[in-house]
Amino acid sequence: MSDFRILSDEAVVVCGHVTCWHCGADVEVICLYCQTGFVQGEATVDFTVSNVTAIDEALQRQLSRWPNFRPLGKRSAGSGGFANHCPSCNRPQDDFYLHCHPGGIFFSFQAPVARELRIHALQGVIRCSGDEGFEP
Repeated sequence: MSDFRILSDEAVVVCGHVTCWHCGADVEVICLYCQTGFVQGEATVDFTVSNVTAIDEALQRQLSRWPNFRPLGKRSAGSGGFANHCPSCNRPQDDFYLHCHPGGIFFSFQAPVARELRIHALQGVIRCSGDEGFEP
């Protein structure tokens, strides 16, 4: 049995840009999107992953292409939390506002902002832990 809540062999990275809440800089942000997968062993389709708490080494290597998606600093290093960070002020960009808040870049892929998103396929099975989310 895996130590990770989420497994998918049909996952992509979705990229977009937001304005940093702290300094106003342009920030490239990413999220994981799974076309199919398993959440705690249950087959699931079409979901994003937010509040990522753990990723396996293979996924970590693939995500190294996006260096601003990284662990949440020393205080949170023990919990393994990951977040998008502003390249200018180094502040994390809260997943709540990216994924759960209406108008957030990953809130709805039907919103006009979705036209600005780019998709990058991931190779192999991804393994991670976090919260799964579905299109509202």
